Amino acid sequence: MAKTRGPSAKAYYAAYKSQGTFAKNRRKKLERTLKAQPNNLQVAQALKNIASYRRKTPNVSTWSTTRRDTAKLFKEFTGMMNINVFNTNQDVKVLAISSLKNKVIYKTHSKVTNRLVDRAHDKQGNLVWA
Repeated sequence: MAKTRGPSAKAYYAAYKSQGTFAKNRRKKLERTLKAQPNNLQVAQALKNIASYRRKTPNVSTWSTTRRDTAKLFKEFTGMMNINVFNTNQDVKVLAISSLKNKVIYKTHSKVTNRLVDRAHDKQGNLVWA
């Protein structure tokens, strides 16, 4: 379930933005640092440009758990992953998926296991039982 902000939290953030609390707090911290380090030129530069807000919303989208798991499956079964699999354009998505279907790579393990997959293929990925 998604968490939502209540009316009091929204009012707090609105007041924080409108009253300029960010600039006040930043000025206090910078003045404290300047007092402790009087030769620090970066602090003096930052005090001149205090009004600019330094944080911004990231432009790069993050990988959700579902996308990460899907990418791992494609990588495990085809040996590669094309990021266009997640494209919203249906034509680009179909081309990306079809390009992945052509390559089949069987992973071989160096340790001896009793899994049928490990015993059915040799090091090159060829079927042993034909």
